[in-house]
Amino acid sequence: MAASAAPADVGEEQATRETWRDWLPPMWDAYNLGDPPLITRAELIDALQAENLNVSERTLRYWEQTGLLPRPTRGEQSGHGRGGPSLYPYWMPMVTRQLVHLRSASSTERLGAEGIRQRMQHLFRGEAVQHVRTVGAVRMRETEFVPCQHTPTTPELPKDLKIALTSYLFTLAGADYRGTVLATLNVQDDLGKKLACYDITVHD
Repeated sequence: MAASAAPADVGEEQATRETWRDWLPPMWDAYNLGDPPLITRAELIDALQAENLNVSERTLRYWEQTGLLPRPTRGEQSGHGRGGPSLYPYWMPMVTRQLVHLRSASSTERLGAEGIRQRMQHLFRGEAVQHVRTVGAVRMRETEFVPCQHTPTTPELPKDLKIALTSYLFTLAGADYRGTVLATLNVQDDLGKKLACYDITVHD
């Protein structure tokens, strides 16, 4: 499937300077997650071509300039003073593939450029949230929420809350966390009454 270099429905759109970091969901900064695994622009194009989607670098740049996709960030400069490589999160091929398919659909004209952009941003954030859940689920297998001593039996915490807390605490702890208590979680009601207490520990 080929992709046109200058879609007519976005020709009047103002260029945007947003990078993919600007498209991340609010939880990303709240949990201080840092960058996900990154790929280069060449790797992005190769991944699309492997699915028979012939998206050129020129087309990709155009979609970024018109705001249908976020711009890449830049890697470290080379020793010859050249700018570093253009970098994207590893899920960018999935987002770009959906843009190609969406642009070939008959409903594209009704959506308009802003409608397409909103769909792409929603999809991008969905993939980012899935990444957080995947990382959190892996770390959850290494982590235990142990009720504090001298506290009554308390209800089980929601899984999403555990994943969010675990991702955040692992980021703060760095690599030296084995066999340690990452944090103590106190749960209170609206009046400040203590409802639960957990020591969040990591297995050796």
